[in-house]
Amino acid sequence: MPKQTIVRVVEDSEPYLAYKETTWETIVDEHPTPALEELADMCDQNAESRNNGDYIGVHRILAALLYRQLRREQATMLMKEIAEYGGLDRMNGVSGQDDAFADFGIENGTDDWQLPD
Repeated sequence: MPKQTIVRVVEDSEPYLAYKETTWETIVDEHPTPALEELADMCDQNAESRNNGDYIGVHRILAALLYRQLRREQATMLMKEIAEYGGLDRMNGVSGQDDAFADFGIENGTDDWQLPD
């Protein structure tokens, strides 16, 4: 599953994050440094727009957990990677989308899996 490039765009003078590959708005920053909260909001909003209701709010909870355990810099880095994949719903292949299991060396559909030491 290919990652997408996150950019900052503007619509009606209100800047927000979007994917470069799918936006039609004016790009105002090709290499934004988004905040942890912006990334979680982006993922939740994308899950909502794809009608994946079970994932709405999950990214905010995950961001808070990552922040608590890893602090802001590392939490933001991890949330950005999740956002580049399209959020947890896209990574999981919800709604028939490509999933990211192979990108992480996980064989999808198997109950017996293990990450290397």
